[in-house]
Amino acid sequence: MKNNENNSEYYKLYFDLCSEEFYLKDKKCLPKDVWEFWLNGMKLEMTKSISRQAWEKHKNNYNEKFKQFFNDLINKNKNL
Repeated sequence: MKNNENNSEYYKLYFDLCSEEFYLKDKKCLPKDVWEFWLNGMKLEMTKSISRQAWEKHKNNYNEKFKQFFNDLINKNKNL
């Protein structure tokens, strides 16, 4: 597997984890401090252009609610 393919698969797994955390937060099954930890990590990760490119490739794998949340997160934090 090529390096870019490896990166793409790792990002897909990362986005899967983010969507799971978002779901748990939405269902009020996640402690606030855990959500804040994940949210801060997502904000930081998505300041990277490679991460945003990976999101563009994979975003259609997710439901509309998560896509909207993640797109908003990127737009608000890409200049951190």
